[in-house]
Amino acid sequence: YCMNNLFDSEESYINALRIKPQPQDRLLAERLGIVYAKRKSWRDAKTVFLKVCKERTSTNAWFYLGLSLVRLGELPAAEDAISQANILDNLNPQTWALNAILCLNYGQKRLSQACFALEQALSLGLKDLMLLEELGDMLEAQGLFSEAVRVYSLVSALIKTEVQAICGNYGTDETQDSDPAEVVDLKRNRGLVLQKLGKIYQNDSFKENDIELAISTYKVAIKMVHGVNNKQNIALMLQSLLTQVNRDHEVAQFKNYLPD
Repeated sequence: YCMNNLFDSEESYINALRIKPQPQDRLLAERLGIVYAKRKSWRDAKTVFLKVCKERTSTNAWFYLGLSLVRLGELPAAEDAISQANILDNLNPQTWALNAILCLNYGQKRLSQACFALEQALSLGLKDLMLLEELGDMLEAQGLFSEAVRVYSLVSALIKTEVQAICGNYGTDETQDSDPAEVVDLKRNRGLVLQKLGKIYQNDSFKENDIELAISTYKVAIKMVHGVNNKQNIALMLQSLLTQVNRDHEVAQFKNYLPD
């Protein structure tokens, strides 16, 4: 479990829970449910956490039950579970973040509630990269560009801090051959987030539209993303934006990524 070996963890927890009489460790079932959640086996996770929530009081179990129900599209039941988690601990930033995601699933009808829950999550120090990026994507889809920029910027900053913690201050934006696999993944993810930020910065519907900021953001992103298509898409964006601001001479540095 601690090594994130999900399949072996699942088998071990299932075998442990089959022992008669059952072990007294109350975390066994909860950890099995978390393994299912990490594997995105949402129906199995829902079944496990429903049982855990009936047997004992656990903020974590109510949170994961709510998460499973959101993923399954069972929004009314998810709201009940998230509310229970919030009653037990209203200072948990992940619960507030999940509440915001729930509200955003309802679209325009509950945007004010979503923004309130988002503010609570951020003020309480939300650092869950998965939840933050999902929130950014949903906010951007709803046209809440300022909020999306705030969330994406936080994701980028958190990833950069994590990379520096692993590599020290010598870590660079560009992926290096000497980078550990964990750092490679972090940099790639940050590159994708910066790509999303650049897209918003150049969007005419964003009230703080800033082509210069879009250009500088894309320049960092292109060093970090992986895949020919991603690099080519960013290079094409840079070519267009640099031409708009009469800086065509800078396009040459990205010619390797541009289509022939």
